[in-house]
Amino acid sequence: MQDVKVMKYLFTLKVPNENRMLIENPEAAKKGIKEIIEKIKPEAMYFSTIRRLIFLVINVEDPHVELRQIFENLSNWGNLTVDPVSTSEQFNTFMDSQ
Repeated sequence: MQDVKVMKYLFTLKVPNENRMLIENPEAAKKGIKEIIEKIKPEAMYFSTIRRLIFLVINVEDPHVELRQIFENLSNWGNLTVDPVSTSEQFNTFMDSQ
């Protein structure tokens, strides 16, 4: 059986002030965010206390399929950037193999 390599990605979501759902119906926005969290199951999720930014760390087994699905779910909320990330242990292992 082949080892499945799970990649971690940092999704940074910048929610614009003009996001109508947040302004006109905050309860619907909360419900929508909750549904997205249940669907994509982030390893970690952080909210900026000074800007409209949400940071999610998500484990992805199949980037070709999952990244597109996650991107489609989150991009409706604002501007999205995606960066592959690793733990310090994973990074050290990589560096030692070079």
